[in-house]
Amino acid sequence: ADELRAGKAQLVILCGNAGDGKTAFLQKLAEKFGLPNVYSAQRLWKHTLPDGRRMLLNLDGAAAWGARSADDLMDEVMQPFRDGRPQPELLHLVAVNNGRLLEWIERSGESRLTNYLRSVLLGDEIESGEEIAHVRYIDLNERSLVGSADEANADEVPRFIDELIDRMSGASAAQTWAPCATCSAQARCTARRSMTALEVPARRTRIVKQLSRALQAVHQRGRVHITTRELRGALTYIFFGVHYCTDLHADPSLEPASYWDRAFDAESLRRQGDVLGELVTLDPALDSHPILDRELRRMARREGDAAGLGSLRRRAYFEATDDELKKMARSEGALPLFRGAHYGEFARVGEMDEHEMRVLVRKLCAGIAQLETLPNIVLNRLDAGMVPLKILPRTPIESVFWVEKKLERFSLRAEKPRTSEPIDWLPNRVALEYTYEDGRCETLWMSSALFALLLEVAEGNRLMGEASRDTFANLSIFTQRLAEEQATELFAWEPTKDRAVHRIWIDRSEVAGGGRQLLRLEEVSRG
Repeated sequence: ADELRAGKAQLVILCGNAGDGKTAFLQKLAEKFGLPNVYSAQRLWKHTLPDGRRMLLNLDGAAAWGARSADDLMDEVMQPFRDGRPQPELLHLVAVNNGRLLEWIERSGESRLTNYLRSVLLGDEIESGEEIAHVRYIDLNERSLVGSADEANADEVPRFIDELIDRMSGASAAQTWAPCATCSAQARCTARRSMTALEVPARRTRIVKQLSRALQAVHQRGRVHITTRELRGALTYIFFGVHYCTDLHADPSLEPASYWDRAFDAESLRRQGDVLGELVTLDPALDSHPILDRELRRMARREGDAAGLGSLRRRAYFEATDDELKKMARSEGALPLFRGAHYGEFARVGEMDEHEMRVLVRKLCAGIAQLETLPNIVLNRLDAGMVPLKILPRTPIESVFWVEKKLERFSLRAEKPRTSEPIDWLPNRVALEYTYEDGRCETLWMSSALFALLLEVAEGNRLMGEASRDTFANLSIFTQRLAEEQATELFAWEPTKDRAVHRIWIDRSEVAGGGRQLLRLEEVSRG
């Protein structure tokens, strides 16, 4: 808003999916410029600012309005900026999805504006001097509604989720829920149960923080883009369920599930939506911890709670403090999200110092090396700064062959937003890069799922079943390309000399009348 008032920005293009809050964003922005009643039924708004600038606001660049087509309305917003800063100065703002914007670019032909926007949309690198200072492109697809990297790293309750739950609870929670205190169905009411849990400040903080961690994990998995509409719908379902007060009074036997089960249980009533579907895969009930599980069952029997172990684990995930869980389980981190032990490291990739980054890169490379069965003497090559990549033979053999890559040539970075505007950002994929000796770079894009699996393998866990085939598809291509870098050298180990590693390479030399190639074998390490 400050840049718009100062005239630094004149054209604002707000992109995102349906339900991302583009219209609401522009409505809030319009309020700051003296248009307090901008409603979405009227697509186009015009206003003259006190300094004489003309403001044009298009709330939906993909929609027609009145007798005018969507193309005509987009042209009115964009055409004055095709070749530079217009005179007199204007202030135009438009909300539009990426596909519709790209369609307008292709229809409008070559210009400085269309070339710039095409590069931004297609992810091409924008060279210095090609930026347009008075144009602001903001892509809400790159925004995280469930917490920024800073909030995740500081273990803070995300501001947006906290405020959204506050609004859903009512402007004055005590007054809003006062009738529930005398309701005959209050013991069976899931909304009452949720609001009672949220009334206690310390418990509320814990519940919101744990729910935020789960939603952040959904974002980090990269399979679902969480929009404002999706987030609001998921929170409403989790805390309030699908039954009205009249349903409870009409059927005395009706007893809806609690919020902790609706958050994760795949069998919860009328469950729908991508976010809720992703939460199922993170269900803490899918894991086990013998000591903790016994203690949860013992406490449930003492309190007369007949809930199953899955429900008890979900409730403990939300409401038990870290100290309580540690005391019950006699260990740290006993009740994470399912396969969620490494989401914190994933969130910190963009913020790590050099030492932390090198330690993490070594772990990931160790995971890659251990995906195929290798003897310990080969895996110990990591201590010498070499990453072994096994070569799979066409027929089963006892000997093991592999190539080695220098650990120092691997690096890790998080994919950051392309927009220059400040937005809440949380990584949902990171790049493991290998730099060849000739300067070329090979990149492996990793989702949080692949990231976590590699770290689990590095810790000694083994993977079973077919579920991970898709996850490792890109990884196999990445390792194959690395293996082809130096096709003249490989290493070998065979069981009869299990304390030795051999190097096999092609020795080329010039001789009279031509060249000569010798296949050489030498022992490079023992013990």
